[in-house]
Amino acid sequence: MNTIFGGLFNYETKESLDDFIKEIDENSAKKIIELSLLYCQKMGMFTLEESHIVYICLDKIKNKKDEDIILHNNNSDGNSSN
Repeated sequence: MNTIFGGLFNYETKESLDDFIKEIDENSAKKIIELSLLYCQKMGMFTLEESHIVYICLDKIKNKKDEDIILHNNNSDGNSSN
């Protein structure tokens, strides 16, 4: 078993990792970004303030799709999203 990001992500072979990345979906891509940021934080690469900012930004990206669905549903029902 091979790992990256300090053991936070496991994969069998380099080829399987390459295949996974080539076909990665949006949710998996977000999870990989989240793991890489967690690893950076564990390694002390961010100050507390930087970690907070990164968390807020990642949370915004992860919740963007939910916000888009809510806005779409409001507009398709004839309601204004404002």
